[in-house]
Order: sequence, then structure tokens, then C-alpha cells
Amino acid sequence: MKKIFIFAIGIALCLSSCKKDDPGTSVDLTKLNNGVTTCLFAPYSQGSTFTYDRVLQNGSMVTSVWEVTGPKIIDGDTYASIDGLLGVNGPGYFNCNNGEYTMYFENTPTVVDGILKLIYLKENAAIGTKWNTTIQQFANGISYTTRYEMEYIERLSDRPVNGIYYIDVIHNQLNTYTTIAGTESLVSVDDYYWAQGVGLIEVEGTNGSTKIVSLDVK
Repeated sequence: MKKIFIFAIGIALCLSSCKKDDPGTSVDLTKLNNGVTTCLFAPYSQGSTFTYDRVLQNGSMVTSVWEVTGPKIIDGDTYASIDGLLGVNGPGYFNCNNGEYTMYFENTPTVVDGILKLIYLKENAAIGTKWNTTIQQFANGISYTTRYEMEYIERLSDRPVNGIYYIDVIHNQLNTYTTIAGTESLVSVDDYYWAQGVGLIEVEGTNGSTKIVSLDVK
């Protein structure tokens, strides 16, 4: 059966120095960008690009580039359209409202049939907060239920990725469960790290590892 949506994207940030750095201090991340509130931990303003390296389970490496191309209205809300978001071929959509970070994908052949809408991050939640999204999905002729459980694990003063220290980092965890014929099974566990002014900097888990390589925030 086709794997459930793979959330471990690769992000390896390889800038040239090894000092503590805060790449986002010069960017106003709270402004509206074409109607999309970028929020502090996702600077997805139009024209920005983010490059990631991902090491797959078989040891091979792939590089993906996320590019913010413009706004899109979905169910009355304005999302940023991001080509390559989470390593998907084609666009994904991002919205941030009151500190809740939502990603939205629809009918992506490399993922699953149907719509996938998840709150990835709750910036203002208390540590230990969990939230669940349950979606009926269909792939390879099989219908199944997928439950995505997110947990706000901790907030770190900094985290090094490839020798660069990113300041003010939120660590959250995604546990993905699948139910087929009434039996629920844990499919994957992936840890995400989001840095203020940078966005996603690292993923470690069942689906491989991802680290940020470079970013250009407009």
C-alpha cells in the first residue's frame, strides 16, 4: 500500500559560519503578505525560497526547494501557495492565524487521493499540548483512516543544524496512525524543529532526516 503522507521533509542549513545567528531579525514577520499572516516561525512571504536536503531511509539524499509564489483563497481563508512544500511535487498551501500554522494539500498523486489539511504548529500552546486530525484517505484501491497526532514537546533557546545555531526553536512531534479493518497501528514518529525567523530547520524520524541548506526570505 502506498505510504501515508510523508511529513519528514529534508532541511539542512549550511551557511558559512558557525557562530550563533538569527537570520530573521531584519524581516518583519508579523505583517500581512498578500493577506497571509506569515507568523514568527514561518516567514513564507511571497518570493521567499527555502532549500532542504533530505536523507531517505535507503541512505540516498534528495534536495528540494520551497518557493512561495503567491496567495490562494481556500474556503474563504487566504493561504500562501508554496511550490515544493514538504517535498511534495506541486504546490501546497500555508496559512497562519492567531499562532496556528495550517498546511493544506489536495489530490497530490505522490501522496494520497483527497484533501489533507493539518495544523502543524500551535505557537501559543502550552508545552505538552496535543491535537489530532483524523482523515479518511484512499490509495492503491484501499480505503483507510489516518490519524495525525501532534504534540508541542518543548521550546529551546537554540538548536544547531550543520554548525549554525538557530535561536528560539519550537520542537513538536508528529505521530501518524493508520486504521485498517478496525485496527489502528502507529506508522511513523517524526520530530520537527521550527526556528523563529527561519521556519522549519530540521526533521528527524521514521521517514528519514531533513535539514535546512539555505533560505532567502523576502
